Amino acid sequence: LTSGSRAIDAQYKSALALWQGRWPAAKSIEKQGASAEFMSADADGDGVLSKNEWFTANQNLPDDCFMLPAILEVPAIVDEAWARADKDHDAALTPAEYDAEPLPEDMAWYMKVAFNASDADGDGLLNATEFAALMACFKGELLHNKAEHFITWGDEDNDDKLSMLEYSAFINHAMAGNFTPTVVAKMFDVDGDGSATAEEIHEVLDAFFGVGAPPLEDVKLNVCAFDDDTPSDFALTPEQTIMYASPEREMPAEKLEDCAGQLAVA
Repeated sequence: LTSGSRAIDAQYKSALALWQGRWPAAKSIEKQGASAEFMSADADGDGVLSKNEWFTANQNLPDDCFMLPAILEVPAIVDEAWARADKDHDAALTPAEYDAEPLPEDMAWYMKVAFNASDADGDGLLNATEFAALMACFKGELLHNKAEHFITWGDEDNDDKLSMLEYSAFINHAMAGNFTPTVVAKMFDVDGDGSATAEEIHEVLDAFFGVGAPPLEDVKLNVCAFDDDTPSDFALTPEQTIMYASPEREMPAEKLEDCAGQLAVA
């Protein structure tokens, strides 16, 4: 055995010993070919996993796992994934079922399930209310008026709704951080007046990142650095907004120092 396989074998034997030590009267789960992960999840030692045991096991995923535990906060995803695994629909997973149907590793599957669950009227499109409900599953609170703004980012046909294709593209762009310049220019212009104020930019960042969003004063400092007005009115044109949102942006030290002085006076 290699050192790696010896470690896996030791992990399995340790889990098996723990399981048999807790429930010595139960039938030998080793004969069912159960994995160490299964035995660890089988909290009551009955040789099968209840939905709750299965759910709990998947909530304890390692930090570097592809799946984010938060994704299992969406009830529709939990129900759909459980139905995939519980082939005989007896409300219990055997070791074979558990190993045969792990959680999908394709993000498209999760997006489709969440999309369909949020499509309340079944028209195959998400309006602002439905989109807000979907995003709330992943990001917590998302106010309706913000949803109406955010939905425009992916609404390519301007019908004020998102199709599955538009929604998928929106999520993929958001994850990759590669929105088109046109979308970048309007995503921070919440009131649609042609400019993005520091307050609007902060509002959008706060909706997406919550406690991880930069404070308003920091946003004002950065907005000022890209604002050609002197003194700054802390609002950006579409072209300046694109520069502000660019990952390669560079802010001159002198301009930042001047902006810090303006903020101190304000």
